[in-house]
Amino acid sequence: MPKTAKYRKNFLSKPHLACSNDDLRPAFGYIQFKDGFLFATDAHIAIKQDLKVHGFEDEEIEFLNNTYLHKNAFAEILRYNEVYVRENGFFCKKDNFSAFIEFIKLEDFPHTYPKIEAVILDPADKNRIAIDEIGMNIKLLTKLEQCLVNGYSGLGHKFQFFAKSKAILVIPMDKDYPGQTGLIMPVMLNDH
Repeated sequence: MPKTAKYRKNFLSKPHLACSNDDLRPAFGYIQFKDGFLFATDAHIAIKQDLKVHGFEDEEIEFLNNTYLHKNAFAEILRYNEVYVRENGFFCKKDNFSAFIEFIKLEDFPHTYPKIEAVILDPADKNRIAIDEIGMNIKLLTKLEQCLVNGYSGLGHKFQFFAKSKAILVIPMDKDYPGQTGLIMPVMLNDH
């Protein structure tokens, strides 16, 4: 565990940011806990994280299996220093304050959750065939989006890859702002 000024047992990232506010697909507003992982998606991005990465114990992970939590409830959990999973939800503590945030069990979940695990392939799967790999600092995508005129365009961007260690060109698909091209340099891949 990394050294910090104050002990903190809570989620280490913000997967709720991968969820959406889509009224037509309300399931996308929830985080799913299943088989020791958490899943979140807005249909454009998706994440899968092992719950052990966040420091939860086996018993807590078992309590979470086949449950759902709304993204706003998850954001509330992040406000606390300590979080413990109980049979029906999260017990949260910060200083002299505590809260209990209930999750929804599979049998009570009113929506159909997308099968993210079918899309995010297991990197350890020997049957998976990678065409090639390019390392990238993901923060550079956000920075590039802010630098391009209309970089947030819903029309998307075209990525052109030329070789493993060569620059990646990012070309906005928005024809209203022609003449711009972004570039991202790849990072060295260190296989562990």
